[in-house]
Amino acid sequence: MLAVIFGTTNFALVMTPLQLIVLTLVTRIYIPCLASILGLWKSSGWKHALTISLVEIGLAHPPRRDRVQDRGLCNLTIDNNH
Repeated sequence: MLAVIFGTTNFALVMTPLQLIVLTLVTRIYIPCLASILGLWKSSGWKHALTISLVEIGLAHPPRRDRVQDRGLCNLTIDNNH
């Protein structure tokens, strides 16, 4: 899907290394897999499964930058000149 959005399969051209790391972590940790959703659906019902899935995806969404108190983390840069 990202290849269609960005028009390339070389994501290093359109994303920074930090963005690639964050993308990997979000897709591996926060986005619930289909098997988990179906297991929740079978054991607790579709409303419970949908609620948990939406909460997990909502937690993975980063807050808007203007709402984040700047503690130096928002200005993180990667120096590739070493």
